Amino acid sequence: MKKIVSCILAAVLTVGTVCCPAKAVFASEINAEKTKSEGCTDVVPYGQYLQLGKSDITKLGTGKIYAKGRTIAHTTVSRISVGVRVERLMGNAWVQQDYFSASKTNIDMVAASKTLTVPIGYFYRVKSIHGANTDSSSSWTDGLYI
Repeated sequence: MKKIVSCILAAVLTVGTVCCPAKAVFASEINAEKTKSEGCTDVVPYGQYLQLGKSDITKLGTGKIYAKGRTIAHTTVSRISVGVRVERLMGNAWVQQDYFSASKTNIDMVAASKTLTVPIGYFYRVKSIHGANTDSSSSWTDGLYI
């Protein structure tokens, strides 16, 4: 009986492998069509100044990306800021590729953006740190294959 079950199982596996061969799927194939990613801050329940923070990354073409971070306050604040990190996936870790920031006083919104030329064949994301007076939070995008 064991031999019959083993023979049947072997036949099923052989037919399944021949009829439905496995296809290797690469990350570049999965995200090749994706050209933009956006991330937002979570609600800051204890914050009284920070309303929203956003991070954006857009693929502009071969080896070119547009990165942006923006911070919005509930009302005019004495100081508002955004720090924007562009990160590249190296192995299993996100490594900083570039950093830029902006801050303003006596206003309710600030943004910082930059167009970058980057090495192709990697995933990139934008991670931003948002501040409005004493409130702070962060946001980040999904990885985008360039």
